[in-house]
Amino acid sequence: MGIIIMIDSGASLPSSILKRKDIHVVPLRAELKENKVVELNENNHEINSDSIFVVRKPHIADIKNIVDKYIEEGLDVLYITLSSKLSNEYEDLAKAFKDYDHNQISIVDSLNVGTGQALLTLKAIELVDKGYGLKYISNNINELKHTIKSTYIIENFPFMYSQNICKDFESKYINFKDRYPILNLYEGDARVCYNSAKLDVAYQILEDNIFDNINLNCENEILITYVSNKEEAEKIKKSLKRRAHNINVTLIKSNSFLKLCLGEKGMCYSIIKK
Repeated sequence: MGIIIMIDSGASLPSSILKRKDIHVVPLRAELKENKVVELNENNHEINSDSIFVVRKPHIADIKNIVDKYIEEGLDVLYITLSSKLSNEYEDLAKAFKDYDHNQISIVDSLNVGTGQALLTLKAIELVDKGYGLKYISNNINELKHTIKSTYIIENFPFMYSQNICKDFESKYINFKDRYPILNLYEGDARVCYNSAKLDVAYQILEDNIFDNINLNCENEILITYVSNKEEAEKIKKSLKRRAHNINVTLIKSNSFLKLCLGEKGMCYSIIKK
């Protein structure tokens, strides 16, 4: 019996992973200001924050139809949702599948978004490839999610604020010009750690933040997501490799959802804190 890992397109995954047959990405939806709804997937990077009225989670009915199909085929399903502190996706799915056999489907609240959600998905894939069952993998991911730390350099703070992604932050942060708020995310709680860093300073803060969370006594897995600034991401990766030898850094080009949130010059990373 196989396992299908389902995620929404809020997770930023490497293209090689998206090609796997046991990965199913359910697109978030963007309601445009001209009352048109489009899917946020890998093929619509031309959508910009100025054209969007609101980002919505996937249709629950559509997800149920997909899950039912997999279960009928004899497959188990692990669904890793956006953080319940940023979206009600987890709550809605938990209700929708409460009467299902939990040996066949497990809904996991990632407490993360973007790169953190992707890091959990990659760990789940590792366990699937090693032949573990749904219950073991679900329990493992539920433990790991409490150890993931993420940091985001935000160019497009006004969009995040308008979407209530940053609903607890003061609106004054959206008025900085050529300055970049830096957010830390841990256990689903986002906090502004620097509210007005210049871009070069912001990149250095990101690198130092990664290094501070590295455990020098064991291997560390780090995901860095960039939008258009691959060269800067490569510099950070090389610098980290010089500072610590027991790290594995993977660079990922942002998907359309994170591009909207971060902006062209934004960047983020996630690490499992050991």
